[in-house]
Amino acid sequence: MDIRILTEYDVEEFMRLRLEALTCEPYAFARALEDGPTPWPPEHVAARLRAVPAGNVLIGAFAGKQMVGQAGFIRHEGRKVYHKGNIWGMYVTAAARGQGVAKAMLTQLLDRVRGYSGLEQVTLSVSVPQKAARRLYRALGFEVYGYEKHALKVGETYVDDEHMVLWLRTPPAV
Repeated sequence: MDIRILTEYDVEEFMRLRLEALTCEPYAFARALEDGPTPWPPEHVAARLRAVPAGNVLIGAFAGKQMVGQAGFIRHEGRKVYHKGNIWGMYVTAAARGQGVAKAMLTQLLDRVRGYSGLEQVTLSVSVPQKAARRLYRALGFEVYGYEKHALKVGETYVDDEHMVLWLRTPPAV
């Protein structure tokens, strides 16, 4: 398994897997397949795949030339929120699950962002039905800081979210 930072040359595989994620896991992502143009313009996606030093980055897990997992990190902009970042779009194909791909991707992603100057916390949101993902995040040190009832509405079905945080540096006592 090859896990690496994505570049604009990975646009086709990224788009293929992102569309798969939105199609196969409608209760796991805030974005719906219908929310944007399909397919998204490759030049727009390619620009998003360019890593920003001490900022945004996307990683992918590859089995040969096929991407089987992806996850993104976005650092908040602005003085008041620059100490925070967010993991988004975490997905592993059904065939690659249970092999440690998600853990390996997140470990590599977290190792990278731990080196970002001034970054103190990493947040993510996870749908309550995503039990394996919630277990993984807890095992990596994330803790729940909030619960959002009816965070998503897929058709007539409501999905609750847990909001989680990983403290990279001990927060100051209040």
